[in-house]
Amino acid sequence: MAKKYTNRKKTETVSRFNKPLWFGVGGIVLLVAGLGAALWYDTISEPIYNPNIIFEISDGRNHVQPGTPIEYSNHPPSSGDHYSSSLAWGIYDEPIDEGYWLHSMEHGGVVVLYSCEEDCAEVRSELEAFYNNAPFNRCNEARLIVMPYEGDMESKITALAWQQRLNLDEFDDRQLTDFYRVYEEMGPEALPCGVNGDFRM
Repeated sequence: MAKKYTNRKKTETVSRFNKPLWFGVGGIVLLVAGLGAALWYDTISEPIYNPNIIFEISDGRNHVQPGTPIEYSNHPPSSGDHYSSSLAWGIYDEPIDEGYWLHSMEHGGVVVLYSCEEDCAEVRSELEAFYNNAPFNRCNEARLIVMPYEGDMESKITALAWQQRLNLDEFDDRQLTDFYRVYEEMGPEALPCGVNGDFRM
């Protein structure tokens, strides 16, 4: 009986002194792993400063009836008068009048346009993948429009937010994603969650 009691006491003693030690070591390991994961996440998620982004003076933001001729200072425009109807987020195969998607940008949307001298199949495929992988915002949606542009563009790809422009000669997922994450929801007219554009073409 005494031996059994002694062995139990020894077990209890060892357990009493080892448990805090193992909990302490485990806590340190978890803390180091957590810090490492946080640093890794910040590295991949923190938008990089991009000197290629151009700020443009506002061209106005009055609402006019669809079809009304509008003059813009910049092409494609990053601000200006626009139609009273806005375009729903999404990917479009054909160019749509600027007056519609400018209204979507006023609501905090980002518009990515592309134009090619030859076949645009490759860049279209790349931009579709970018659209499908764009991070959702606080409303669990992507306020993003991708479409071809039939007017004059300085580059093959132009990303636009309200008064902001990024010109790219080639597809660059990191620059486009950073632009989207910084400027999405930054339009001058707030849009409640769950409210999309007035129509989809």
